[in-house]
This record gives sequence, structure tokens and C-alpha cells, in this order.
Amino acid sequence: MKQQRMVCMAAVGMAALVAATSCTPRAERPAAAWSNDPLQAGWQFACAITNDSNDRAECQEKIALAHLARGEGDKALALGEQIANWRKGVVLAEVAAMLAANGQTDAALQRAAQAEAIGRGIQDWQRDRILARVAKTSALLGRSEDVGRWSAFYQSNQDYRGETAAYHALALARRGEATNALAVLDGLADAKHLDVLSWRANGYLLLAKAGHLDSTQTSNALEQAWEASASVPGNKRFDVQIELMDEAVRLGALAQAESWMEALHSNTLSWAAPAHIKAPVVARLGVQCGLLGQRERLTECELAAEPLIRQLQKIEQPALYALLGEARARLGDVQQAETHYRHAMEMAEELTNLRPRAIACVDICLSLDRARLRLKWVGEGLNRLWMTFGAAHG
Repeated sequence: MKQQRMVCMAAVGMAALVAATSCTPRAERPAAAWSNDPLQAGWQFACAITNDSNDRAECQEKIALAHLARGEGDKALALGEQIANWRKGVVLAEVAAMLAANGQTDAALQRAAQAEAIGRGIQDWQRDRILARVAKTSALLGRSEDVGRWSAFYQSNQDYRGETAAYHALALARRGEATNALAVLDGLADAKHLDVLSWRANGYLLLAKAGHLDSTQTSNALEQAWEASASVPGNKRFDVQIELMDEAVRLGALAQAESWMEALHSNTLSWAAPAHIKAPVVARLGVQCGLLGQRERLTECELAAEPLIRQLQKIEQPALYALLGEARARLGDVQQAETHYRHAMEMAEELTNLRPRAIACVDICLSLDRARLRLKWVGEGLNRLWMTFGAAHG
């Protein structure tokens, strides 16, 4: 009887969660102001995209995965279940991976099976994106044989060869086979494909984050990740290196992150690239400067980024001004962060068409969430933006 009551309570809780986050028409809900949680607003902005189902689903996926990054697996699952296309499978696969990482084997396998069923029912790269993330669940469960089969299956598919090899290495590391794990990644050294090279670097990062290496091995894995990133061609190298720096900070490897910043900051600001390519990289680098408490370098990133941002289309600018706000928030400069975010909101509000305005609002919400800003002006600004959507779905 007690177990039945617990099951009923869980079902009621999930039903309430779905009701609180569903895409119901605005006219059918009370017009109460939001809390200051930007992801709550972000989901409603995503749902407001009624004229492009693919863009709507992509934005919804981002919000669901942001909840997952918070550790809110139930909410991510509730939102993911509402996505109407293949991206539902991606969210289910990522939820499965989180459950696996938390030791919830049966629940992880259940969600992974649901994701795999969605993946096998579609074709092309969407299928492979889902199935590769199903392999991640097997890796986190330490099922190296299963992941090895996925890796072999994608050996000739350059788009996913690197990703599945990285998960294979992770599975081996979780079984205590660190040498074999490193050998899998070393075997990608002669690759030429951008995605394989990117995932080789990310693979070393996965090993460093896995918690199955000692401190020396973890430090070495981070250095191998950085060395591997140097072989990634074009502007993708900057993306990979900024992500590596972010994760190094999260791992507490501040000395390594600071040494990487020394070269990356100089290389990025002197990089001769078109504004639409360079501006987002410089803005993201600014966030890392904020994380590391490097005020002078952050200011240099702002001075370099703002004239580049002004050269872009209006629909591209709000997300990048939000990144500058995020950088200042990471530094602890909340006042300047507010200035950037308010400017981002004003620019989003000026966008005439609903779809790009909603996408810009979602990007702003995601940035606010990463910056962990829960202040009165956040809720007020997001509510003001919401009023521009009239009677559209929310």
C-alpha cells in the first residue's frame, strides 16, 4: 500500500510539472508574472514559435537540456516529452546518460531504449545524433563491449566516428582500463575530419572529468586534450579550446586554464576573421575571462566584440550582448551585466518578426541561467518581452 501511495504521489508530481511547463495558449492561462527563473520564461518563448516547428523544437531542446545541466532530470524529461520531433530522442538520451552517471541503471536503460527506438525510426544525421548519445549511456554504465560495437559501427562514418570512440574510451576508463582508454583516443591522431579531431580532444576531456583517474592522470588528460585541440582546423579550434578552458575551471584546474588563456586570448583578438565568425568567439572568450577573474582581459574582449557585433544582422545581436552580460556576471560585476542584458532585451524587443524575436529571447534566457542571475530586473525584463508576443502561444 505504501509503495502504491508513493507511485501515485510521483505520478501527481509529474503531472503537475507537465502542467506547469506545457505549451498551452496564452489565453487559457492566467496572466500572472513569472518568477525570476529564466528557463521558465525560455520554455514559453520557445513555445511561442508557431510558424516553424523545427526552430521551435530546437529551442525547446536547448531549454530541456539546460534544466538537465542544472541536475533537474525530471523537469528535463517532462519538457522533452513535449517536443514533437526527433529532438525528443536527444533529450531522452541525455536524460538516460544523467541517470547512468548517477548510478540509476534500470531507469537509464529504460530511457536509453526509448531514445534508441526514436532514433531507429528516422533516417540521416538525426538518427545518428540520437544513437551516438545512446552510446554515451552505455559508456557511463561501464559497458565497454556495447560501446565498442557502437564505435565499430560508426568507424566509417566520419561525422560520428570521433564521438563514439570518445565514449568507448570513457567506458574503458570507468572499468579501470585507463591505458586502453588512452589508446583508443591516440588511435584518432591521424584523422583529418573536423568532427573526429574535435571529439578526440573532447575524449581526453571526458576522461579527465570521469573521476576514475588520479590527479596526475587527470592533469595529463587535460594537457592531451589541449594538445589535441591544436589540430582542429579553422574556427572550430577556438570553440573546442574555449570549452576545454571552461571545463578545466569546473574541475578546479585553474593553473592550466590560466596558462591556456595566455595564448588563446592573444590568438583570438589578433585573429583576422569575418565579424559573424569572430564576434561569438570573442564574446565566449570574455565569459572565460570572467570565470577566471581576469578583468583587464574581459574589458579587452568587450572592446573587440562590440564593434563586431554591431556589424551583424539585428537578429544575431541580442544573443551576443547577452554573452557580454554573462561575462560580467561571472566576474561579479552585476551592474555592468545588467547594462548588457538590458541592451540585449531591447534589441530583441525591436525585432519585428515573431520567430527571430522568440529565438533571441530563448538565447537571452539561456545566458541568464548560466550566469545564475535571479534578480528582480530579470523577471521584469522577461515579462516585458513576453508582452510583445500578444496572444501568441506561450
